[in-house]
Amino acid sequence: MKTEQHFLTLPESLFETSAVADFAGDIAVLDIIMGADRYTFEAPVRYQLYITNTGGAFLVTGTVSAIAQTSCARCLDNMDLALDAEVEAYYVIPGEDAPLSEDEEIEYETLEGKDKIDLDGLIRATLALAFPYIPLCAEECAGLCPQCGANLNRAACDCIIEGPDDSNNPFAVLKTLKFDEQDKS
Repeated sequence: MKTEQHFLTLPESLFETSAVADFAGDIAVLDIIMGADRYTFEAPVRYQLYITNTGGAFLVTGTVSAIAQTSCARCLDNMDLALDAEVEAYYVIPGEDAPLSEDEEIEYETLEGKDKIDLDGLIRATLALAFPYIPLCAEECAGLCPQCGANLNRAACDCIIEGPDDSNNPFAVLKTLKFDEQDKS
């Protein structure tokens, strides 16, 4: 599924050093896949951006708010994830300064054309940084039974879970050691 790419066209007045402008709106975002996790957005993502011309570059700050749908990593139930992420980006104005070094080209973004910011890329990158390392429906999520696959959040299962086989573990002998409390007066 391909959608049109969204660009934020900067007004000519923003190209004066120290000029500031703010932009707000909604944008439809395609699914974002991070490792094994897929995040979908049924409603548009809301953004509020503040752009400052720092002389040779634009500093973009602001917020992005969205509700993403994904699966819990423990129980695999679908869940909604409220995201409020801070935007921070730096866009070099083409032709304003000396050519960028190789490190600067990697670290800084450049404008599309001479006056456009890739809104899709900016918002997707901001959301990607806001996703949790492990998405959980609740901190106390019990997950799935490793034997029968039952969701342990809904009901306990009748499976008997045995501990791991320690016969080949060289540290298993440590379980048999008995320690006496000694008074160290």
